Amino acid sequence: MGLINFYRLKVVYLFFLVIHISTNVYSEGTKELNPNPGDVGGLQIWDNGNREFMSFGAPEDKRLNIHINEPGEIVHMGFRQDNNDVFYRVYDPDGVLVIDNGAGGGVPLPTAGN
Repeated sequence: MGLINFYRLKVVYLFFLVIHISTNVYSEGTKELNPNPGDVGGLQIWDNGNREFMSFGAPEDKRLNIHINEPGEIVHMGFRQDNNDVFYRVYDPDGVLVIDNGAGGGVPLPTAGN
């Protein structure tokens, strides 16, 4: 086998190796914001108009988007809610409102888990 054929074989091998690796790449993440008991962290939701994050009518780049893999998948949410003034709405990927109180004001966030 000539030297040129050896290098061609090596290039073809590397090409297929890279293609194979790149098709099996997945994103990394954690199921919890604080995966370890000693971790401290949280999400700051709308703060009396000072922040837009997760507020109704927030710009697209300041929304909390949760994507599920298949219908029927359960999403557990945990928020600290002390004074019953936090509400949520759920939209489908096409922007259609699917969970609301019927008047556009959102559903009250539960104060205890179910």
